[in-house]
Amino acid sequence: MFKVPVVAALAATLFAGPASAAGQHYTVTASDPKGGSVVEVPNGDKLMLQPTACEDCGSRWKILAKPNATVMAYDTQLASVHKGKCASPCVGGYVYERFRFLSKTVGTATVKFGYFTNNSTKPTKTLSLELDVVS
Repeated sequence: MFKVPVVAALAATLFAGPASAAGQHYTVTASDPKGGSVVEVPNGDKLMLQPTACEDCGSRWKILAKPNATVMAYDTQLASVHKGKCASPCVGGYVYERFRFLSKTVGTATVKFGYFTNNSTKPTKTLSLELDVVS
């Protein structure tokens, strides 16, 4: 009866994945990170930071200081994703603003964001995050 070895071999392939899966890279996502947080990213993986903003009210996050590009390079800001409705008196909705970074080498870097309300030239609050690229 060779059903058991065939099933065991199939199960091993499904759980361990094929040999070609070795070396794959992934995206680490941090939604609504708190100021001073440490975000760990395996070397070679991408990082998606998703702070919440009330874009319908004209508020936005902007990068004030990019991380050290030799450790974690800023890639791009992607389209925002709807999160939910704002609290009164706002009539719009909250979104996740999405910032993508690429890990380059093991080390630590810091990124700093500023939250700008409609037509403001100075941020109303800031968000600093430590980005740890680990092996």
